Amino acid sequence: MKEGAELAWLRSTARNLAYDHYRRKRLIQFVPFLNSHEELEPTSPHQWLIQQENAKMLYLAISRLKLPYRDVLILRKIEGLSIQEICDVLGWNEGKVKNTLKRALVALKKQLGGEFDEEQ
Repeated sequence: MKEGAELAWLRSTARNLAYDHYRRKRLIQFVPFLNSHEELEPTSPHQWLIQQENAKMLYLAISRLKLPYRDVLILRKIEGLSIQEICDVLGWNEGKVKNTLKRALVALKKQLGGEFDEEQ
């Protein structure tokens, strides 16, 4: 088994086990992830507050999306996986991943009131 395939299998297994665990306890909630740009120190308290509010709004908006949209957004935009890696993790074909990602970005933009830049 190739290293990429092993990593995809491991991610998929871990994801499914976590979902099963929380589904049984009825505790599925979105857990925010930190991205490298969020770890930067703000230069003023005002910037820090703005940064925290923006992150809170983004994670809240993501948590309101359908589960497949959340999955694909987290894997692509937060974890930085390629389309092919997402296909391997989720067991979807490339077209489904691309379409779901596009729809998820539209839904996220709608949740944020049009304040989202897809390129970030």
